[in-house]
Amino acid sequence: MNHTDSPRWLALLVLLGCSSTRPTNDGPVSGTFDGAHFDVSGGYAETRDGVIYVTLANVTASCTALLQPAPNLQRVDITLPSATQAPGEYALGSSTTAPHMAVTSFGSDLHQASRVLESGSVSVTQIDASQVTGALSVSENGVVLSGTFSEPLCSQ
Repeated sequence: MNHTDSPRWLALLVLLGCSSTRPTNDGPVSGTFDGAHFDVSGGYAETRDGVIYVTLANVTASCTALLQPAPNLQRVDITLPSATQAPGEYALGSSTTAPHMAVTSFGSDLHQASRVLESGSVSVTQIDASQVTGALSVSENGVVLSGTFSEPLCSQ
């Protein structure tokens, strides 16, 4: 019997073959940024000039309760240009046709820290007249976020 026939070798191959540095989460978007854990408690989507803006937050937020700066608020803002509004997976980027993502946190004194992310992806599952559904996966410079979202599309 050679070393490739041993059960330990097979287990190692299975582990290596299944490993990934990409964060995965089948539940609602969660993760960490700015040294704090993030879980979505509310969100909404808006359309302006053909672009869809999705906002996810760690506090209650909806079409009737839009976000305002508040102590300890964390938010994730996703911009979906028209080229990324069909079902599919899109890499984050800086071009006008790529989706953009930014994370913002407010301290207890309302000090704001924001950053734009360019490594990761956004998946669009469905966009209709009432909601935007998709997923995101980001791991960049201390920001690790992944999971699904389904947010109401606010009427204009």
